[in-house]
Amino acid sequence: MKFSVDDRIICFGVLCIVFYGCSILGVVLSIAITTCVVFVTESYACKLDEDSLSKDLAALETLYDVDNIINTPVLPSDVELYYEQTTSRDHGWLQVFNVPGMHSTMCLEPPIGQVCGVSLQAMLVLEKICTKQCKRVMEVGCGQGFCSLFLAKMCPGVQFTGTDILPTHIKIAQSQQTETGLYKNAEFKVGDATALEAPVHGAKFDLIFAVEALCYLDTPQKRNAFLTQAYNCLGEAGIVVIIDGFRSDTFEMCSHNQRRAMQLAEKGFRINAMPSKSVWKQHAADLNFAVTEDVDFTRQVIPFWQRGWRVAHFILNYAFIIKKVTGWLPCAKQSAASFLSTATAAHAFRNSGAAEYGMITLQKADLPSALWAFKQA
Repeated sequence: MKFSVDDRIICFGVLCIVFYGCSILGVVLSIAITTCVVFVTESYACKLDEDSLSKDLAALETLYDVDNIINTPVLPSDVELYYEQTTSRDHGWLQVFNVPGMHSTMCLEPPIGQVCGVSLQAMLVLEKICTKQCKRVMEVGCGQGFCSLFLAKMCPGVQFTGTDILPTHIKIAQSQQTETGLYKNAEFKVGDATALEAPVHGAKFDLIFAVEALCYLDTPQKRNAFLTQAYNCLGEAGIVVIIDGFRSDTFEMCSHNQRRAMQLAEKGFRINAMPSKSVWKQHAADLNFAVTEDVDFTRQVIPFWQRGWRVAHFILNYAFIIKKVTGWLPCAKQSAASFLSTATAAHAFRNSGAAEYGMITLQKADLPSALWAFKQA
């Protein structure tokens, strides 16, 4: 069902009469209710398909220089600025609608799917920790520390180390330890995924994991550097768990518009191009890791991204307002980037055409030191 302009005016007029004649309060309530009625009816009647994608891309082109966004490389400073300006402002609002941790909300089968208020990605890592009986665990790209703090509480006998490239994130994670007096078995420090610090005194990690962080390793050099460092930091048969979004292996075969949706989602997140699972698997094989698990969770995250898309799809009806606001408020530029990703990610995930979401587990395969030195050379 689609509301015409006349339909909206009639609805608004009727509501004005219902609510205190034409008083100011009546007008305000009428605007609010009319907006809600239109949003619910139009958004939930709209389907996630090529037709809606074409309309969304056309609307986005009135807001953004789409071709320029796709063709302009993302710099490391762009990533830092994006998170510096959205961590406190945008994520504070989103926390109201999302589970703690700010990760893609996953809809899993019971019993794990019935856990409320918990990032289910953290629950997947918890299962690995328990199965492997880990003693030392590192999280790469820990953000504000949610996963590591949650796991530290669940596993008091395990030592956790969280690293993130942004000092702001590390301060937030450390402040939670200070304020609560808990999580004595966790530590946080600034660090780059491509330059991990090897453990001192030979106490290596049993598991290294990352949730929606390694997608920023968007060059072969960065991915090789991470896996090389991870290999050196892991003990015997140590594992790397990657839970993330990936470019689909069918990216080049999907429609032109769906590829553009993925590229816009990536640039909105300040990523040049997310690596695919196949790319990670090839790097793993080259650097002496065995792929022990590859699980697809695309179907489980689509409802989350589709909810965001419905809101964005409705807002795009009023694209001129967004353009004015971002023009008046320079600080809104990074929020506009988040909106760009919200408007396009669900389209990219549709049928796993351009994007997919899942978990890859890599296990370190030991080699004789001489052979490993030869392979690294």
